[in-house]
Amino acid sequence: MALHELARTEVRGRHHSDWVATLDRLRARGMDDAGLELLVECMAAAEREAWAVQGIPTPEYAHRAAVIHRRRRDYAAEVEVLERWIAACPEPRDPYSRLAVRLVKARRLWDAAGGQTRRRAYRAAL
Repeated sequence: MALHELARTEVRGRHHSDWVATLDRLRARGMDDAGLELLVECMAAAEREAWAVQGIPTPEYAHRAAVIHRRRRDYAAEVEVLERWIAACPEPRDPYSRLAVRLVKARRLWDAAGGQTRRRAYRAAL
């Protein structure tokens, strides 16, 4: 990755992977709102990094966000964050990846809930 592209992988002045310990602390303290805000920023940075190296963005941020949304029973947001991660993956995509399997379950839960929960604008974070 070229030096000028490194800044695209940063979140608040640090590489996105440097925030994992902070995300762990936020999760342990039950600070889901702050965690989600940081997760969305880290997801965007990981997607930009993956695009630059033509790889797969780290799935951990999307998984953590999906867990928070499921716990809140916000299935639409869970579906959206998982769809975003899958869309960021290059072809061919693995239909049996942990997040792809989770997406199937999230869609079923969303349908069972009547599809009434709100959708978030994760794409705007890019």
